[in-house]
Amino acid sequence: MKPTAKTLKGPWSDPAIEIPPITPPAKGYTFVYAESPLVVKRGGVYFRFEQLEVFRSDDPLKWSGPPVARLAPRDPLKRLAPEIVTHDGQDYLVAYQWRGRDPRGIYLAPLAWEP
Repeated sequence: MKPTAKTLKGPWSDPAIEIPPITPPAKGYTFVYAESPLVVKRGGVYFRFEQLEVFRSDDPLKWSGPPVARLAPRDPLKRLAPEIVTHDGQDYLVAYQWRGRDPRGIYLAPLAWEP
């Protein structure tokens, strides 16, 4: 059942379930969990993005580490605010790129899911 309310401020019919972060924020970036929290289900498995660290679980409410992928291993702050976009059956990771010598802008990479 989806939560409902007559107004945006509530009261809501069901309480929210808080799922705490798995990893601490990257050094120098205290709002790491404020941008684009993301969970997707592919092939019967759930993938959770904490920025570009990806975790896998069979239950969307139970998570633990370590990550199954680090999509920006050398600089976790280089690409932020991940989103998944699907075009013609292919999933892509889209993120904001902003540090170093690389130009600022949108980063796009095809994804392959391995349960």
